[in-house]
Amino acid sequence: MLYRKYTVQAIAQEIGFNNSEAFSKAFYKKTGIYPSYFIKKLEKQKNGKANQSSR
Repeated sequence: MLYRKYTVQAIAQEIGFNNSEAFSKAFYKKTGIYPSYFIKKLEKQKNGKANQSSR
């Protein structure tokens, strides 16, 4: 998976939200988690896979 480091604010603006709060609420309503938590989860998975591949 290709992964780029984006902020919640950058993602919100990129997809047409006026602010990150509105995006976060919509993301939470749809997924049940906040985007900041989702990003942290992705980073954790990415770091875990990087560590496994270096063994």
